[in-house]
Amino acid sequence: CLNTLLKIIDNLLSRPNEPKVRSLRCANAAFEKKVGRVKGGLQFLYSIGFIPKFPALGGGGGGGNVPPETLEMTSENESRDTLLHARKVLVQSAVKDLSIDKDDLPPVPKAPGALPKSTFTAPTAPAATSSNRQSSSSGF
Repeated sequence: CLNTLLKIIDNLLSRPNEPKVRSLRCANAAFEKKVGRVKGGLQFLYSIGFIPKFPALGGGGGGGNVPPETLEMTSENESRDTLLHARKVLVQSAVKDLSIDKDDLPPVPKAPGALPKSTFTAPTAPAATSSNRQSSSSGF
């Protein structure tokens, strides 16, 4: 569960605008096994801003034991500071409570920086001659 939660947080930190990392399918067998069945797994994801989404028909809206269809991280709920704090808490707990060496855990991903400048150069338009400018003028 710990590694999966760290991976979810790291994906959000390193690729915040990618829809794929902002939505978790709860019916996914790997997710269910690694997080969904683990005590506190879903609650942890709720605490960092994920919102449960239930099926439109017969979903129950969270009542009873009906699990959500997906968990969604909306931009309104996302906070880089919250994600970094939650990651820190997970790492501290892993070291203290599970005796995992901090060096065995993945490092904090770097914040996405500015996109590299493109090496593509657009073709330049031929310089307009005075006769081209006059003939293409619409008079407006």
